[in-house]
Amino acid sequence: MIYDWFSKKITDYNDYQKFTSDFRKFLNKNIPEGAEIVQYSTSSTFISGFIRKGDKYVFFSTVDMRFGHLRWEENILIRKALSTKDYIGGENQITDCLSFKEVCEILLKN
Repeated sequence: MIYDWFSKKITDYNDYQKFTSDFRKFLNKNIPEGAEIVQYSTSSTFISGFIRKGDKYVFFSTVDMRFGHLRWEENILIRKALSTKDYIGGENQITDCLSFKEVCEILLKN
């Protein structure tokens, strides 16, 4: 469950792999109805991707997972995007896990 990872410093590769899987499950349950994850990328330190609903896109990215003090669960970057190739789109916003769905809904409506 995603809440088990809150404030946890992830330094082990196996833990990171488990986290990336848990985070994707969390996203699937916490995106607006009718939306879908169209790109989900993992690096060795963060996760990013795009969510689409109709012709609207949202980009998201976590902070570096190796540092628990950054509290990834409170610092998820999210913003509007024009497509899955738009890495410089709308204004950056920071949300947390509890507000992710709501912020995503707002950005996909406007």
